Amino acid sequence: MTTFNPDMLQLTRQYRHFTQKDVALGTSLTQGFYSKIEKGEAVPSVEVVHKLSEFLKVPEDFFKLEYQLQGMPMSLHPLFRKRLSLGKHDKESMQAMMNLYLIHLDRMLQNTKHQSLNLPVYFGENVITAEKAANAVREFWGVPTGPLLGLTQLIENSGCIVIMADFGRSVKIDGVTMRNFEHLPPVIFLNKRTPADRLRFTLAHEIGHVVMHCGQHESEMAEEQANIFASELLMPRADIFHDLEKVTIERLAMLKWKWKVSMGALLMRAKRVEAISEERSSYLWRRMSTLGYRTQEPPETAFAPEQPVRLQEILNENLVKLGNKSELCAYLHVHAEDYINFYR
Repeated sequence: MTTFNPDMLQLTRQYRHFTQKDVALGTSLTQGFYSKIEKGEAVPSVEVVHKLSEFLKVPEDFFKLEYQLQGMPMSLHPLFRKRLSLGKHDKESMQAMMNLYLIHLDRMLQNTKHQSLNLPVYFGENVITAEKAANAVREFWGVPTGPLLGLTQLIENSGCIVIMADFGRSVKIDGVTMRNFEHLPPVIFLNKRTPADRLRFTLAHEIGHVVMHCGQHESEMAEEQANIFASELLMPRADIFHDLEKVTIERLAMLKWKWKVSMGALLMRAKRVEAISEERSSYLWRRMSTLGYRTQEPPETAFAPEQPVRLQEILNENLVKLGNKSELCAYLHVHAEDYINFYR
């Protein structure tokens, strides 16, 4: 461990949604001096470290951890939707939260076994179309024809970790994949405020990024490929075509229960596989708008989200090894209140 890691200070400040000015005022430091501490241009005294610990509500030892923080990320879904607006402080706070999860996981996985990633990959020299990649993954998993059920379990059994996280009320992002290539498997963060139908599509979208774009920068083309992958993974063209012929609004609601995707996703799929005409698609979208279903689909069509379990298993194994929650909090360098916020 180093004496003081300014990256951990910045991480905590951003997680708390504070500006540098906020922390400087809260610790009776000048903003200029605080800024130098965060940049690594000044080393804080023992007294200053104590003040920072008290104000930011983090154990002093946390500032000694050495981690290379991860930037925003392999995928940020739906990054390229024009309606998406993510403010600077929201982005920083969200990124800090995910980095804290990664730090916790890195420490906890030292106390438990976790299988390595077990998925086919289709990038570099193995590039194939997104639809072929999706069908190859279904075959790899041994999924029968028809709806894919238990997607979260299949993904976690493949070595990924899925976390239901609170992105905050103002953040309109459904999912994010982050990966520390040296230490951790892909970690897929899902926004717990997102409806179950969109969560499933988002999860399929994110695993598409893992399979097809591992280590590459995100782009509009990559996002479109991940959407095509997700559609084929959840609604294979060969299996769903006849369900979508002569589709109506009422039939979309019924099919939502069968395929566990949104009515909107089904309607988009119907057009893509050419089960309906352009005119029929436009008419049904107008009907969806008139009924308000493009904003919120009928409550009676909602279903419960799939729940990931691997994170809880890792927590339980660490609790057994360390003895109790207090010891685990100390091991993770978090206060009990933050532990509850992360793992309740």
